[in-house]
Amino acid sequence: MTEKGRRFLFGIPLLMVIALVAYLDHGRGRPLFGPLVLLALGFGALLEYLRMHGERLPRMLRIGTMILGAGILAVPFAADFGFPLAMQGGPLILLGFYSSAVFLSVLLLVRRFRTEVLPDDWSGVGLGVLGLFVTAVPLAFLSAIFSIRDGVIWVLLVVLTSKFNDIGGYLGGSQFGRHRLAPSISPKKSIEGAVFGLSFGIGIAFLFRIAFPMVEETLSPLRTLGFGILIGVTTQAGDLLESLVKRTVKVKDSGGVIPAFGGLFDLIDSLILAAPAGYTWLVGFA
Repeated sequence: MTEKGRRFLFGIPLLMVIALVAYLDHGRGRPLFGPLVLLALGFGALLEYLRMHGERLPRMLRIGTMILGAGILAVPFAADFGFPLAMQGGPLILLGFYSSAVFLSVLLLVRRFRTEVLPDDWSGVGLGVLGLFVTAVPLAFLSAIFSIRDGVIWVLLVVLTSKFNDIGGYLGGSQFGRHRLAPSISPKKSIEGAVFGLSFGIGIAFLFRIAFPMVEETLSPLRTLGFGILIGVTTQAGDLLESLVKRTVKVKDSGGVIPAFGGLFDLIDSLILAAPAGYTWLVGFA
C-alpha cells in the first residue's frame, strides 16, 4: 500500500475519534473527555521529545521538565482548583511557561552548586523550555478553548482547520509540488502544497460557518477568512518547526505509536503554533 493510502486508512479513524470525543463532551454539557485526551497527548508528545534528546537533557532537568509539562497541561482545569477567573486560560498558561524557565534554571543552579560548571549546561535548560513550548503549551492553549462558550465547536474548528490544512498540503504537494518550500528543513514540502493546504483550511473554516449558527454569528466572512489564513500559516510554520526539531536530532519520526503518521509529537506538530494563535483569535472574537 502506498504512503498516501496508509495515511487515509489510519487518518479516517483518527478523525472519527475526534468526532466521538466532541460528541461525548457536547452531550454532557461540560467538557471532560476532550481536555483529558489533550492532556494525555501533550504529555505523551513531551515524553517523545525528551527521549529524542536523550543524554543532552540531564536526568534532573528531564524529570523537572516532565513535572512542569504535567502542570502546564493541567492549567485548563484551573477552575476546579479554585484559581481566580482572571488567571484562568492564557494568562495562567503563560505564567506557567515563564515559571518553568525559572524552575529549570534553579534546578541547574542546584545541580552545579558544588560541581564543575560545563559549557553546555545552559543548553539543557533551553532544550527543556523548548520541549514545553512545542508540546505542553500548545495543547494547554487548545484545551483552554473549551472554556469559551460553545467551546467544543471552537476546538473542533481549530483542530479541523489545522488538520485539513495538513491534508490539503499533502495532497496538493504530492500531485503538483514542483518548488521546494524549505528544502533544508523538510525537503518534501512545496510551495504548491502550502497553497493547497491554506485553501483547504480556509474552506473548512467557511464550512463551519455554514454548519454552525454560533460560528456564523461570531465570525463575519472577513473574520472567517482571516481565521483560516491565520491557522493555515501557523499550522505550516509549526509543522516546519517540528521538522527542524527532529532534524537536529536526526530522526524521521518521533515515535511509532500511530501507523503511517509516526508518534504523538508528529501528530500534534500542526498545532504547535496554531493552537495558541486560534485561542488568541477566539478570545478576541468568540
